[in-house]
Amino acid sequence: MIGSFIGIPTIVPAALAVGVLALPDIGIITADDVSEVSWGILFVIGTMFSILHAMETTGTLTYLVDLITNMIPFGSLVYWQIVAILLALAVLIRVFFSTASAAIIVVLPIIIRFGETLGINRLYLALSVLLIVGSTTILPFNTTAVLLSFDRGPLSKIDVIVFGLVTMVYAAFVIVFAWTIYWPLLT
Repeated sequence: MIGSFIGIPTIVPAALAVGVLALPDIGIITADDVSEVSWGILFVIGTMFSILHAMETTGTLTYLVDLITNMIPFGSLVYWQIVAILLALAVLIRVFFSTASAAIIVVLPIIIRFGETLGINRLYLALSVLLIVGSTTILPFNTTAVLLSFDRGPLSKIDVIVFGLVTMVYAAFVIVFAWTIYWPLLT
């Protein structure tokens, strides 16, 4: 917290804490802990923060949110309709990316900013975006495995679309369950 007031980047105190906790005499973080870290996920999150920073400093994020907010009358919609539109927007953006992780890097900061602007619970919205984006495979190029099996195997375009829609609808049911039953039980 002090670092944010004096201009130290957020990563510096965290890196120092990890370094101290990994010292041999302390040993809270061991070599086994480091080898079990999912480095791919850390790089995805780091990339997302970098893109978010670039979008914020250039004004792109504010421009996108203002543009879409002016096009869609969010003020006249009820809470669940706003969430549904934001998730549909996430799916629309997802279709243009070959992998879910690449789509998440771009779509998550945008949707979270919408949630912040519109008063939507950002944690619930983020988890919902991860579910819906991760389950969306509509075109053969949306994942490498589907592309390979479409190119070399028995899958047709219709097979890919049907499978993608089924998993997306299933994810939508999980999201509705989480928003209406599960998360309210936790709070």
